[in-house]
Order: sequence, then structure tokens, then C-alpha cells
Amino acid sequence: MKFCRRVIAAPEGEMDTSQILENTWGNDQTESLARLVEINTIINSTLDIKKLLNIIMEIIKEIVKAEASTLLLYDESSDDLVFKVALGGAGEELTEKYRVRMGQGIAGHVAKSGKSLIVNDVYSDDRFDPNYDRATGFVTKSIMCAPLLHKGKLLGVIQAINAADREGFAASDSAVFSIFADQAALAVQNAVYFQKAIEEERLKAEVEGAVAVNEVFGRSVSVRAGGLSAFTLSKPARELGGVLHGGMEISGDVAYFYIGDVSRKGIPGALAASSIRGALSTLPIVPLGAPSRIFQLLRKTMIQLPGAAALSGVYGFIDGGTQSVSFVTAGNVCVILKRIGNEAKMVYQSGPEEPDYGRVITVKMKPGDCLGAVTGGVFNIRNRSGRKLSKDVLLSALAQQVQSVEEGAGALLKAAEDFADGLAVREDLAVAAVKLVQQQ
Repeated sequence: MKFCRRVIAAPEGEMDTSQILENTWGNDQTESLARLVEINTIINSTLDIKKLLNIIMEIIKEIVKAEASTLLLYDESSDDLVFKVALGGAGEELTEKYRVRMGQGIAGHVAKSGKSLIVNDVYSDDRFDPNYDRATGFVTKSIMCAPLLHKGKLLGVIQAINAADREGFAASDSAVFSIFADQAALAVQNAVYFQKAIEEERLKAEVEGAVAVNEVFGRSVSVRAGGLSAFTLSKPARELGGVLHGGMEISGDVAYFYIGDVSRKGIPGALAASSIRGALSTLPIVPLGAPSRIFQLLRKTMIQLPGAAALSGVYGFIDGGTQSVSFVTAGNVCVILKRIGNEAKMVYQSGPEEPDYGRVITVKMKPGDCLGAVTGGVFNIRNRSGRKLSKDVLLSALAQQVQSVEEGAGALLKAAEDFADGLAVREDLAVAAVKLVQQQ
């Protein structure tokens, strides 16, 4: 909310600012100016918003000789004025005491109009809201209120309540009060900027910590069962993302692997992926041939994750004894099989609206075979012509000579990046590859 300028509304007729100041200071302007300079130094002595609000409210009572004072900050997101106080000492967080709607009461009226106001008989003024008096037992008689404006932007309002030792506030009080409001507005804005900078630094540090942790989980994972080898990795679109991958060797002949992608990106997606990864690590190892039980349990986990509406992924077992891969899928994924002779075919593909938690697919592997899997976000990648990546791009990538599972997974990721042709890949991707590396 912006205003062009502050207009001082005097209670008795029209009077310009210079005349008010002359009447206020009289022959003692030097002393008054010195006091305002001193006050300016005091309120700019701290960038702690909690301490600053208390200092401002104490100064208000002193400079205009008022019984009480309040400072309400403008909440742009809700279009409300918020009165906060620090409870239990200056180190405590600010606690919200009450809110005032724009236009509500004297404070709301001043915030909306952008003009200072004196009301010396509040109960005879229709703009006064007596609810606070009723709730606290405090008796308000007179109010002097001024907006806090910084470069035309509303920051809040300050109020002096009940003139001490006199009938009410005068125009001379309003002049000093308005000058102080300008000083206070600048101090509040500086404190807000500082608070935001501190918050941004804290958030940056937390994100950097989360990225470091995510890098540990983001390392590629290799598992082996007999002559079968599986390799998984993931690549978030941002520093953090809703992708996961992993695997574990259960015995010399049996291992499992997984890749997954949740329907959120960034930090929310990373939190959901971390929860799923944790669930996977604590789930009991199920017998070979029943991997669908894993996704049934995961689906129950997903329901309890707010914001993570869907999970796409592949969960599979590799059996070195039978040289086979058994897997189940959830959501939007594709699985490709490359046979010896550089031919590749799609074994399984589903869309985001086709979850399949129960179907188990088993592929008998032959020497030289490479089974690749990728989460379906890959099909949302567009090139510079606006065309989406098709399955033919992935088939061609895996149809090339693949010497290892690392090459197989890497070929799928590289195909996606090459298709984007230098454009940012804005999809979280997870890939897996399984290869029969030798006969048993």
C-alpha cells in the first residue's frame, strides 16, 4: 500500500506544518532539534526489531507525554495491522497480541488514509473501536495516531494514548509526533531489511546443509547378485529435488534396487523423497517374487505425506541364481530392455494416471542384456522447438553398445540432456540399469 505524502490533521482548524513547528518550538528550537537528533540516534542504535519496537513505544510516551503507546506493523500478506510485543525479555520472540483490519478503528483509519489524526474524545467518534478496552479493562480517552511511511509504502502506525496531565493532545504534539514517525519508519525499515537478510542467510545455510546431505544420498549406488549388476542414480532439477534411488545386497545371489520421483520439486519434494527413502530403509525385506508388497506399504506412507500427491518409481529384485529381474512400478515410468545385437524395446511404460502397484514383471536376462528404467518426468522435457522427448530417444540411447550398467544409466541421462539442446532440464530424473555381466 502506497501514499504520496503524510498530511497532518490538526484538531482545531487548518494549519500548515511550518506554522505548527513555529508554535511548537517557539524560541527554543535548538533544544527541540537536539532532542529529535538524540531520539534518532537512540532508535537507530539497534537493528533488532523486537528491541526497536519497545524503544519506539517508550519514546512515544516521553516525547508527547502519553499514558500508553502502541506500534502496529502492516502485514502485506493479510492486509492487516498487527500489534506484537516481546514477552519474557528482549530475547524472546515477538508474540502477536491482536490484529486490526484496514479501516477498522482509529489505527485502521489512519493506515488506510495515510494521514495523521488526533481524537481527544474517542467514545464520541464513530471511527473508534472499543473492543480492546472491553477486553482489557483499559479506558481510552484520547488518541494521537500517525502512519509509518517509507518512500510512500505503509509499514504500520504508531499511537499515543491518553494525554497525561492535560485534557488532550494538541496540534503541537502532532507536529513532533509526525517528525518522530518519519524517524521511526526509517528505523523500522532498516530493521526489517536486516531481519530479512539474517533470515535469508539462515535459510541459505540450511539449504546448503540440506544440499550437502542430499549429495550423500545422491551418490550412485551399485549392487550385485551373482552375475547380475544393478546401478542407480538420480539428478534433481534444482539443488534439491523429489527424487530418490538406492539398492542393497541381501545375499550373494539376491539384491534389490529402486528409483523414485515424487510429484513435488525443490525443498518440499526433497523432504517427501527423504521420508520415502527412510520408509524404504525400515521396510522388512520381502520374499523374492513379492516386491508389490513394498509399493503397497509405500502407498500407505505416501498418504501420510502432505503435498506429496503421487509417487512414480520402480522397485525390483535381481536374482543371480535364476539370472532374472523382477520388478513392480508405480505411476509414470518406463522400462527398456536392450538385447545383444544393439536392439532395444520397451518392456513397460505407464502414464501418471496409471499406477500399477500389484503387477510383477519378470525379465530373464541373457549375456550382454541391459535393462534400463527411468522415471516418467523425462517425457516432459522439451527441446528448443517445443517438442517433447519421445520413447524413441531413450530406445536409441540404450540401443548403443553398453559395456557396463554405469554406461547404461548414463546413456539414458545423457539422452535427456542432449535432447534439451542446452535448455535447462526442469524435471527431476532417476534412472537404473541392470546388466548380466557374466554367465554363472
